[in-house]
Amino acid sequence: MNQSIQNRKAEILLKNRKNKIFEEYDKNKYCKVIDFSKDVVINLYSEYFKETIKTNNNIFTSKLQLDGLTSKNDIKNWILNNILIHTVDNNIISILYGEFGIKLELTSSEKFFSDELQKKIDSHIGLDYGYINENKYIMQIFSDEEHYVYEYLKKWDESNVSIR
Repeated sequence: MNQSIQNRKAEILLKNRKNKIFEEYDKNKYCKVIDFSKDVVINLYSEYFKETIKTNNNIFTSKLQLDGLTSKNDIKNWILNNILIHTVDNNIISILYGEFGIKLELTSSEKFFSDELQKKIDSHIGLDYGYINENKYIMQIFSDEEHYVYEYLKKWDESNVSIR
């Protein structure tokens, strides 16, 4: 198949995926959609994920040990509690989807993140989750592994990185 046709198909698929995600969050009563995230936010997240988690996966902030008695709901509550330490109502966050991200203002942070995590449980896709809080200048990622759920938290100096 011609490369330009393949590129065009990929662009259409990406646009459709972006529109679907935009509409999903636009219907969410616990947040307001602001826009798609800037490339600098996507790059910041990608670099941190690649360097810290994939290369040096021992640099974590906290972890939850999983045993035979740890339920998905226990994991969800642990993640939710750790998120709510750093993120509150009216914070601006970006959630990344590979090559793009969506920027949201939270109207109810607890309900928003609880619903996000519950969707992952209901979809049986694991509880890997991450976001950037633009108000607090933090990036928080949770990695659901076989024996532990790891929390990675990075704060950055807002004078060095302009994300808005």
